[in-house]
Amino acid sequence: MTRFDYRAPAELFTGRSARGARPMRYHRFDTGAEAVRFAIETLPSDQLIACVLKIDENRYRHGEIRAFYEAAAYPLPRKKSENKEEPAPAVAKTPERKPAAAAGPVKSKTAARKPALKSKSAA
Repeated sequence: MTRFDYRAPAELFTGRSARGARPMRYHRFDTGAEAVRFAIETLPSDQLIACVLKIDENRYRHGEIRAFYEAAAYPLPRKKSENKEEPAPAVAKTPERKPAAAAGPVKSKTAARKPALKSKSAA
């Protein structure tokens, strides 16, 4: 993992979501840890994808920001996820189909009809 200083001042640029063109917004934080927490816990996921974190002339994208938040070295308490362990949705059972009785071969209506083709020969 990239070495990251959680105590260094940080700048976060957010905006430009998939839902529309939003103007780029600038946020300044006293520490990188606060910037990471804001990005992960506050921003909607469509804005997180487009945000850039800048610390000491280094720029980090959403994947790296998420990795910094999930790292063991992250110094701040993490927000508890509300729906982390959701129960699996109940699946409705469909009635089992019974095999059709073997009453002999079934003829389709179209197979019984044979089209009569008349060809005209040019004489």
